[in-house]
Amino acid sequence: MKTNFKCQIGKQIIIKSEKQETNIDMSNVAYIMDENFLTIFHMLDLKCIPVSKSFKDFEHELSEFGFLKVNHSTLVNINHVKEFFLGNKRIIMLINGIKLKVSRRRVYLFRDN
Repeated sequence: MKTNFKCQIGKQIIIKSEKQETNIDMSNVAYIMDENFLTIFHMLDLKCIPVSKSFKDFEHELSEFGFLKVNHSTLVNINHVKEFFLGNKRIIMLINGIKLKVSRRRVYLFRDN
């Protein structure tokens, strides 16, 4: 699995929330979640930015920049994955301490070949 996506450096994502348009640095995004018709950007500094654009759109746009879908509602910035725990729980831990579940169908993304 490729884990060094240098193409993220200096790249900005333009996201539109209800009140404003914001440019955020792609390398500062830890993970993205789909929550009840909103896409929530979770930043490394633990800030959350809600966006009304569909999760599926972001999934397609960001896949080439190192964002992997780890379950039905979560995209993870692969550059920020610190550890992967195998077993029944299938959890990844990010560098900021956040733990996220990995679906059993997505485990292969983190196993060494």
